[in-house]
Amino acid sequence: MDIRSPVLAILCGGAPAPGINGVISSVTIEALNSGCNVIGIFEGFKQLKEGRSMIQDLEWNDVTQIYNKGGSILRTSKQQITNRQEEDNCLRVLQHHRVRYLVTIGGAQTAYSVNCIANAAKQARYPLQVVHVPKTIFNDLPLPTDCRTFGYSTAREEGMYLVQNFTNDARTLLRWYILVVMGQRAGHLAMGIGKAGAATLTLIPEDFQASGRPVSFQGLASVIEGSIYKRRAMNKEYGIVVLSEGLVDCLNKNELQERFGNADNGHQEIGRHLVLELQQRFKNRQLDVTVVARNIGNELRSADPNASDILLTRDLGYAAVRFLLDGGNSAMITMKGGSLHPIPLSESIDASSSSALIRPVDTTQLDYQIAQSYMIKLWSTDLQDVSTLTKLARAANMTTNEFTEHFQEIAFRSKTPTILAHFPANRPAPDSPILLSKIAGSAAPTPHHGVTGTESPFANLRVSVSDTAAWNAD
Repeated sequence: MDIRSPVLAILCGGAPAPGINGVISSVTIEALNSGCNVIGIFEGFKQLKEGRSMIQDLEWNDVTQIYNKGGSILRTSKQQITNRQEEDNCLRVLQHHRVRYLVTIGGAQTAYSVNCIANAAKQARYPLQVVHVPKTIFNDLPLPTDCRTFGYSTAREEGMYLVQNFTNDARTLLRWYILVVMGQRAGHLAMGIGKAGAATLTLIPEDFQASGRPVSFQGLASVIEGSIYKRRAMNKEYGIVVLSEGLVDCLNKNELQERFGNADNGHQEIGRHLVLELQQRFKNRQLDVTVVARNIGNELRSADPNASDILLTRDLGYAAVRFLLDGGNSAMITMKGGSLHPIPLSESIDASSSSALIRPVDTTQLDYQIAQSYMIKLWSTDLQDVSTLTKLARAANMTTNEFTEHFQEIAFRSKTPTILAHFPANRPAPDSPILLSKIAGSAAPTPHHGVTGTESPFANLRVSVSDTAAWNAD
């Protein structure tokens, strides 16, 4: 190691996520190529905050073959900075190792901790430049709409395969599975897994927050129960429910404490409690329905990254180093439209609560609305159509009045996605001869199948939410 060269340190905080090693690899390689010495700090802030450290000099041979491996060669820790003394302890250790540049890899809480370090270094007049690489399988950091955190793509894909396997099992044994997915603060992961895996029903906190509806345990059980009856009315005796564990945190505090004791217990037990509640309801109605609960999460965190996350971590690691060496400081790095897009760390912090900001699922986006339209769930229109209501009541072994009274409070408002509403007003319509000619690189194509140039080929397409979609009808 050349002691005249600046030192760049890499630190991983928070829970594991697919792609951490990819960032370590790309950061190390670009930093070495740029004349820096590189050190890896083990176990995040766990030892740093106590004034101790375990470090490793990183060279090419240490990192060239890890870019596609799960886990973290530097390990990680969920411990974060909580007070000024811990900030000072971190600075002393970093100064001892002559660290000039610090790259942190982590989620929302690690972003908050590194912002504290950056502010403390500024006050101490310590010339430390920091950059944060956003990492979380939950995709809940406050990034621009089209940007994602690394690890999310792989976790979603691994979760999709699990849902498909559980679906095969459910179809074979004629049973229902309630799959509780990690993600306390936002429902991105659960929604992504449910949509990609064609789950029968996916429930996330944002489903209720968007409409201002309170979340209750009995209400959740009724929503799932309604989906089961709707499937039975289709002569389907099996299905998959993907449930975000963050729904536990939305419960009334008294209900949460009485039923689970605390949120952590609730995250682990919500599935089992729902199964017991549903089994009792089916018994009371003399119905033979099997429901099984499973928790999903830890098996997603340290999977080998998929191609999408490998490419993203390559870009993010390289961009983080270039950002620092070009004089950048105190930012969270991301890629937008193929370009480097730094976000000041101060913009990712909630000043009122001294914690990191969270990006919830945007329920106004088309991808969310499409996911809703493919789910098998009770819509308010189901209760208004006499024929549909009769079939549902028969499947539940109830009268139509009993069914309506039981489910009218939890039925979701029917909403069919409007595609053209998401098309910019200053652009031609999708079927415009002008747009089609630009795509084809030639004159506007001749209308076909009797459709004129002023007539949309989608004009006769009707999407019905109450009529279950073929995608989830299996």
